[in-house]
This record gives sequence, C-alpha cells and structure tokens, in this order.
Amino acid sequence: MTTAFLHLPMAYPDRSRRTTAQRVGGYAEALRRRRRFLANMTIIYRDEWTLSTRQVEACLSLLSEMRQVVLATQAYLHSLEPGKTKLLRPYACVTKLADLDYLLTEVLLYCTVFHKICETTGSERVQLHLTIRALFPLVLTSYDDTHSMLAALAAVVTEQETTMIQRQQEERCHDEE
Repeated sequence: MTTAFLHLPMAYPDRSRRTTAQRVGGYAEALRRRRRFLANMTIIYRDEWTLSTRQVEACLSLLSEMRQVVLATQAYLHSLEPGKTKLLRPYACVTKLADLDYLLTEVLLYCTVFHKICETTGSERVQLHLTIRALFPLVLTSYDDTHSMLAALAAVVTEQETTMIQRQQEERCHDEE
C-alpha cells in the first residue's frame, strides 16, 4: 500500500501553510488523478473473465490508496473550524465522501476475497467476479459525483478567499486615507 496521498499536492509541501482553497483543491486533484485507474478497472472486470493475481493485487493497492485519499479529505472537512464550516457548508460533500468510502470498502473486501480464488475455476469465483463487476460502475459514478462536488467546493472556497483578500486590501486603502 502506498502513502503517496500524504504528500498531495506536491506544489504545496508545507501543509500547515496552505489555504483552505489549496487544501480542498489538492484533494479534488488527487481524486481526479485516480479516476482513470478506476475507469480502467471497471473495464477490466467487465471485459476480462480471467484475472491474474498480480492484476488483483494492483487493484487492491490502488483501491486502498483511493480510499485513503477519501478518508483524508473527509477528515480535513470534519476538522474545519465551526465558522469556516458554517460559511462553506460542505455537508453534501462530506455525505458523498462517506458514500464513496462505503462503496470503496465494499469493493476492497470483495477484491480481497477474490484475490485468493482469482486463478481457480468454480462457481464461487464466477459469482464473486460478477459481484465485483456490478459494483465498479457504482463506484465510478459515486467517484465522479464526489469529485464534482469537491471541485465545486474548491471553487467556492477560492472565490470566498479572493473576496476576503480584496476586502482586506480595500480596508487598508481606506485606513491609509
């Protein structure tokens, strides 16, 4: 399992100095970068009937990484101070993140079991493959919805921070006069 998500985004290495807009934008970007993998896995489970252990291991690793990004985003939104939360109202985004976490966890659990039997033949393997195959499109849809909401939240935060900076500059100009 990788921990690359801990260093996201690379443009802002000092996490404590990043603005809320940079943090939320970084999480949205982290989700965006992982979308292609999820789409590829959806196609692989849909079109391929035999998967190697190595493919399933890669899937498990990347699904775990995606889930960690979702959990980190969720934790950050939960840690916002009450005034910022009241201003941003990220409640729908937090709910979507929870839904996505649930779906990713479900797929991870099925894939973990599938990993042990992926190279065997039998009805249990086929049934598990079909279950995973049915879950991936749901995960992809939820992933897209969550990314859209998070990107919109990042845009709102950026706009609010820009407006606040402009107000502060105007106040300074009035104070100097």
